[in-house]
Amino acid sequence: MDINYWLEIQNDVTVRKRLAKLMAKQCFRNTKLEDFHAELRYSQKFLNNNNLELKPKVTGSKVDIHQWQHEKILNYKQNNNGQRPTLNKSDW
Repeated sequence: MDINYWLEIQNDVTVRKRLAKLMAKQCFRNTKLEDFHAELRYSQKFLNNNNLELKPKVTGSKVDIHQWQHEKILNYKQNNNGQRPTLNKSDW
């Protein structure tokens, strides 16, 4: 890495944000912290106010959940003449 590239990273806010996001994803991939994040999505207050109960269908690492989602989409396609669920742009 030369000095010009380093200065660009240092001074470009967008590049720094993207780099920070990438580093965070890589640091916490397949960890308990990543699994814990799903439980923080909705506060208990929000659930209580809306008379909701959070029941996770499946737990695991991000990779495990992604694979589970992929299998669900493929099953849906098989049962619906090759059509994906309406909001899915790809099989992944």
